[in-house]
Amino acid sequence: MPTTVLSVCRGRVKEVPHEGGLLRTAIFKEPARGPVRVTRLGLEGDAQADARLHGGPEQALLAYSGTHYPHWSAFLGRALEEGQFGENLTVSRLEEAEVRVGDSFRCGTAVVAIDVGGLRYTVVHRETGLLVPAQDERAFASALALLLAY
Repeated sequence: MPTTVLSVCRGRVKEVPHEGGLLRTAIFKEPARGPVRVTRLGLEGDAQADARLHGGPEQALLAYSGTHYPHWSAFLGRALEEGQFGENLTVSRLEEAEVRVGDSFRCGTAVVAIDVGGLRYTVVHRETGLLVPAQDERAFASALALLLAY
């Protein structure tokens, strides 16, 4: 079965309290209603809080596999809506281990390609994002709970 787009999500920049100050973020995405135009810089109507590290032609979209949602929903003990992980595209049946830099996919009339194999080298922990060790469910749940508290 082919991979399908489950949701297309956009967000706006907002300031949230964080460690005694304010953090500008656009991680809070919501599913769009109806078609959304994809440009070389991302989704029309979507914002990035820090253009140095997010967006642009090399990081125009963030996709996340919907196959992960049941696991995280069970782990956190509550329902999660698509876009909850800051992704622009929630996709079915496509996991990170299956894609490589250079792979391309058709999403409606747009063709998107994998250009950046992850944000590990561009995210500054607790400044521009949250980093957790691979396969560390508790650390990820803690980071997710921090984001969802806003």
